[in-house]
Amino acid sequence: MILSKRLLLILTFPLCLFMNSCQSNAPIMYDGTEEMETVAEFMETFTSGDIDAAGDYLLEGSMHYGPAQSDSLSSEEWESLWKDYFKSLVGNIQFERTASRYFAVTPQQNPLLAGHWVMEWGVIHADYIDSTSASVWWHGAFRVENGKINLSRVFYDREDLMKQRGFSWDITP
Repeated sequence: MILSKRLLLILTFPLCLFMNSCQSNAPIMYDGTEEMETVAEFMETFTSGDIDAAGDYLLEGSMHYGPAQSDSLSSEEWESLWKDYFKSLVGNIQFERTASRYFAVTPQQNPLLAGHWVMEWGVIHADYIDSTSASVWWHGAFRVENGKINLSRVFYDREDLMKQRGFSWDITP
């Protein structure tokens, strides 16, 4: 009986080692569904003009940049600006999404940019109170933390938008 227990132990130990070595140490892949939903809901509420609801998706004190390098607003400033825009400038905004992607950046890859990122591409169509309108290609990069956007950067051609609205300027020296 003792011999059979030892034999069983001797035979099962290598089997356990083999089975344990078959387990993958690769990181579990995450598709970013929650982060993508957060950004999609933010864009829906923003383009509807419900800035209070859109502001609920922004982490308090978060920063929002673009399209110019010098354009930066805290979440509170962003809400104030867009509330004013919807009262005095913008009649309607529509976002036609062409693509949306998620990726994560680890602190080891880049400590400054670490986090869960959602990239949005599409066309923004805006109708203004002065009866002008514009459509521009738009890209937004959003870092999401605990269901809130804690950093965003948007890119679009501001000059094209202004020209479509009838503005012109001479930049010759």
